[in-house]
Amino acid sequence: MRRARRVAEWELWAMTLKDTNAVERNLDGAFDRVRRELDRIELLTAAMSAFGRPIPDYEPAFRHMHPMLTLSAHEIQAAL
Repeated sequence: MRRARRVAEWELWAMTLKDTNAVERNLDGAFDRVRRELDRIELLTAAMSAFGRPIPDYEPAFRHMHPMLTLSAHEIQAAL
């Protein structure tokens, strides 16, 4: 009787350990998915932040054509 009880307790403990390991694997997988989603959310948040700001004023200067030519677009337009 005692031996049967010990075997039953051992089997119960083994099943509990097996179930605990399965739960641990499931939790590890869930945490990995959450980490990947958080990385994705962080990237999308940074992109939305960059696109949320207004575009800075653009004034082309034709300085690349000749080193002595340093007129801005507005100065060229005024000279015409």
